[in-house]
Amino acid sequence: MSLNSIMSNIDDWEISIKMDGENLAFGFIEEKGIYTKTKKGIRNYDPNNYDKFTFLQGFKKVHIHFQNLGLEFVLKEFVKQYKESNNLSKYPSIQIFSELLSSDQPNTIQYDKDKIGNGLIYIFDIKINGKSYFYDIQVQQFLNTLCRFVTVNNWNCILKNLININLNLINKTVSNFH
Repeated sequence: MSLNSIMSNIDDWEISIKMDGENLAFGFIEEKGIYTKTKKGIRNYDPNNYDKFTFLQGFKKVHIHFQNLGLEFVLKEFVKQYKESNNLSKYPSIQIFSELLSSDQPNTIQYDKDKIGNGLIYIFDIKINGKSYFYDIQVQQFLNTLCRFVTVNNWNCILKNLININLNLINKTVSNFH
């Protein structure tokens, strides 16, 4: 089977950036406050809990950054507005998924120190009550605000950007050149 015939059966493709950082989730629960966690870890409400392992110092660093910024207030305000605008009976849980680059070389790839700064957070998903809402307009507005909020003290934040490719359009364009 040729590549062209395979591609002709696919209408849309997704291309996104892959970063070699540390998988960071963070969020807010009304009764407990702001938390950070590793990919398979448990929710951590106290940055000093990361002291046990040197490889988790990036998580401690970002947790302290969030606390110093008062990120809990921003998340709490979003949760309150989301609850009211969606007529929910109780406050939803919110969890944001990202890659954390707490240094210019968190794993195997070395990045530009000037672009990483004190740390970089690359947000690629958000779940509200366990369901992904990354492409919801209200949520995107919040995530843009969140990125601007955390981008202080030489920290950086990037939202995942998708490029949708319409292969039918590409195939038509390519066939016009033959």
